[in-house]
Amino acid sequence: MAQERWQPEPTDFPPTVITVDSPPVESMQFAALPWAATLGVASAWHTAEEMSRNAERIASEFRGHRAGRAALFALVAELLAVGSVALALLPLIALSFPRAATRALFNPSYALLLGGEAVVGVVLMALLMVGLHALWAWGMELGVWNRGLPRNWNSGVALACYSCGWDLVTSPFGVCVLLFGKGPRSVGPVVRAALNAPRLCVNAYLQGAREFSEADQSAVLRFAVWVTAPVVLLLAGGLLVGLVAILA
Repeated sequence: MAQERWQPEPTDFPPTVITVDSPPVESMQFAALPWAATLGVASAWHTAEEMSRNAERIASEFRGHRAGRAALFALVAELLAVGSVALALLPLIALSFPRAATRALFNPSYALLLGGEAVVGVVLMALLMVGLHALWAWGMELGVWNRGLPRNWNSGVALACYSCGWDLVTSPFGVCVLLFGKGPRSVGPVVRAALNAPRLCVNAYLQGAREFSEADQSAVLRFAVWVTAPVVLLLAGGLLVGLVAILA
């Protein structure tokens, strides 16, 4: 008599369910921006360089965003940029105020006081620069609202914060990194790309990511200029008055 062989029924074992986590929106959208993956000075520099070299492509695809992370990048970039400008101007400042420079040279406590004031000044200027970039984004979104078009405040502010990388690339810090890291021939192309990036970026963003018509783009940009220009002129006038008061 043949023995019957036991065969498992399909219901004997629970079905195996395999789940695959979808990558976050930002990791897909900002795959070319290192800051979206890791934080740090090196990541900030590579992000600034990428924003300069490929501003048009990045802006045209700029839909995912994390405005808070972008704002942190903007602060780091502007601190490095403004700080390097301050260091580059240090000899000129010392020549302009010889008594203060001499006193700081022989008085450590006075030098520490001046250093603390310089750090505070750099931080305030960096915050001001970040604010100006964000102001431009808000001006554009107000223009979008004025035209009755769909608004995206977070995306606009995030892109404006990432655009602070252009200030980093064109600063003494950026020039030194390019000069000593990639050689003298790398400085010109990257700096020129950063200088041309604002025009290319804003047009690509409004046309590609936001899908606005040419008429809407022009109207939005005009509105943004009307919003931001008075603030910029007011700040420039205040800085000039302050400089004259210091030198008087």
